[in-house]
Amino acid sequence: NLPKQPGILSSQQPCPSSPKYKRNLGYLRIESSPPIDASIGGKPLGQTPIIDKGLNPGTYELLLENKQHDISSIIEVELVRGQISTYKVVF
Repeated sequence: NLPKQPGILSSQQPCPSSPKYKRNLGYLRIESSPPIDASIGGKPLGQTPIIDKGLNPGTYELLLENKQHDISSIIEVELVRGQISTYKVVF
């Protein structure tokens, strides 16, 4: 039985001019249906929606899990300095 593969829409936009956003970081925004627990490298990010989590720019493998719905999937996300990367994930 193969794991469900999510449908993913991604987009990027510049960070707003606000002290909340550090220019040297990229920001991750994740929305999903159903809600999922997200982690990077074993470090939990929390349950979706995840709004503007600041991380060093780069490419990450994001583990998405929802045990109630038997979901476990890994997606690759790319964060760009000074940008909000939004991923809308549907299982």
